[in-house]
Amino acid sequence: MSFTEICIYQVKPQKVKEFEALMLEAKSFLEKQEGLLLLRLIKRGYHIDMEQIRGRASPA
Repeated sequence: MSFTEICIYQVKPQKVKEFEALMLEAKSFLEKQEGLLLLRLIKRGYHIDMEQIRGRASPA
């Protein structure tokens, strides 16, 4: 049985370096886990407006 997990993190601009360092630690830990087939970390360069996704924001 395969399992896929996708996580999107929105990080405050002043916390980006701290978050990226934390993710490198997490990557090292996760790569050591038995059964891991593939791990990808992707850095986005755009902002997701979660209020618009939830439908609470009024259309422009």
